[in-house]
Amino acid sequence: MSPHRLPRNILAHRLAAQSLYRAILSQVRCLPSAPTTTTSAPSTQPDPHALQNLVRTRFKQTVHDHSPHRLRLAFTAGYQALDHLDAAVAGSTTSQTYLADLLSRVPEHTKTHSPPSVPPRHLRRERAKAARAAQRAQNPPRAAIPLSARPLPLQKLTGRRHVPVLYSAQRIPVLRFTKPQPPALSGYLAHRIRRRQRKRDQLGRLEAELEVAGWEDEWDRILGMKGGGEGDESWKGVVARARGQVGGWLAREREASRKWGAMMQEVVDREREAREKEKGEKYAERKRAWWGRVRERRREEARSGNSGGGNHVSPQ
Repeated sequence: MSPHRLPRNILAHRLAAQSLYRAILSQVRCLPSAPTTTTSAPSTQPDPHALQNLVRTRFKQTVHDHSPHRLRLAFTAGYQALDHLDAAVAGSTTSQTYLADLLSRVPEHTKTHSPPSVPPRHLRRERAKAARAAQRAQNPPRAAIPLSARPLPLQKLTGRRHVPVLYSAQRIPVLRFTKPQPPALSGYLAHRIRRRQRKRDQLGRLEAELEVAGWEDEWDRILGMKGGGEGDESWKGVVARARGQVGGWLAREREASRKWGAMMQEVVDREREAREKEKGEKYAERKRAWWGRVRERRREEARSGNSGGGNHVSPQ
């Protein structure tokens, strides 16, 4: 066995374990059912259902074992159990008593509960994908608001105005209004980053192939040929044209990101101006309300002073 490979990843080990597991379970199903007795004396015939749960639990516990010594003991015990099961199915009372005694000595939960089965990886992925799709169907995304409509009027806001944050995600401008970041936006950014990285890798390969194309042109010149590629174009010209196409795509991507960043910065500036204007209006309103309360208090004081002045008698 290779020391750097786990046993469960080796085909021969997996086939041996699965064959032993299926053979034991098939023989367990062939056992006669244990008779129901009202006495407290232990039965000499094993319970097939309890034995089946025990076998499943033991195999589940040893799935991740990679010690050769422990695996050797597990396989030896499994083959001995299979021999006893074959004899018990054939009618051997000794093997039946041995299995019944074995069941009486194991914990109760291993006999009454079957271990949970783990579905394959592709099924887990499909179920997780279906669950995410159902969640998206229950919570549809909000309608996107164009940047030209920003800033929104104060009447359309549910609370006070928040200035969005402009940040760079791997040199892709993103305007964040609220937290957390929507999953759709995360997927879109990851897609753009992967596509840009593939183009950069392609550009690097074309740079390396440009020198090889020059060698091909030199070989064609020595042989007296016109050149490779389509028509009379040289090998180096074809590779250079492909490199120019990829470089142009990256340049257009950078220019588009720059324009989007400028547009988003304008939105941030407009939102900040709107917030400052609303703060000034709220401050002016609070100031007017404060002055109104001051004037009302002064009028009350003046009225109370005039009403008390008529009954006042000046000293002689």
